[in-house]
Amino acid sequence: MRVAIIGGGLVGRLAAWAVMQSGHSSTIFDRMYEKVAKAPRGFVYMHEACGLPLRPQLVTVIEQGTAEEYTKKVYQGGPSAPTAGEVSFGKYGGVRECYDPGELLGILNGLQHGMVQEHNFVDLEEILNLLYEYDRLVFTLPINSFIKGNWPFRKGSVGAWPLDPGEEGMANFCVYNSSPEIPWHRSGAMFGWAFREFPAVVPGHQPIIKVIDGDKPPTYKNVLFTGRFGAWRKKQLSHESYTEVLNWLDA
Repeated sequence: MRVAIIGGGLVGRLAAWAVMQSGHSSTIFDRMYEKVAKAPRGFVYMHEACGLPLRPQLVTVIEQGTAEEYTKKVYQGGPSAPTAGEVSFGKYGGVRECYDPGELLGILNGLQHGMVQEHNFVDLEEILNLLYEYDRLVFTLPINSFIKGNWPFRKGSVGAWPLDPGEEGMANFCVYNSSPEIPWHRSGAMFGWAFREFPAVVPGHQPIIKVIDGDKPPTYKNVLFTGRFGAWRKKQLSHESYTEVLNWLDA
């Protein structure tokens, strides 16, 4: 089969890797085709290696406060806000194994060289027209930008700074803090970068969108909406999208 991948970020690259492993061919459509995919900085890591020879690392997660306090601090309530059981606080505490998304993308940028075409889509209909040329289509871009609807989200921000060369061996860690007296809610160091995340946008920081479960993408034959933003599913992790594409291609 020929598969079109819409979006060349982490999830799009993993989707194309799933296509490669399944024995099919794919084209990745992205508006920045000349640039390699880069890993987002902050408390971002892979839970699984997704069939690639990644080096396992350890991350220590420290949680201060309660999940209820943390949820209120980050999402500030409201009818569409997630419950305490739906946030990451309380799920990954302690020491656990993880993988560097930067290392993963370094491998996939090489394996998928020449597979990316530049295209900046303006609407969903233009994307769906690719099915005249391709057998299947995997959509990973933020669906709220292409379909009108009630797509609840909360804007926050992350600031990230490379560690000094002498600190590159610093252990990975993240501190969750639910106190309303402290402006940030997550802070630590991951894969050679220090970071702080804030519930609101801070000048000079990278804005981030926290997905809150709301409307869902429509259903089309031979089209898969995947990823936290493509499927608009708060609990969708990158490795889960990879597995979802593998299973979908085999179905």
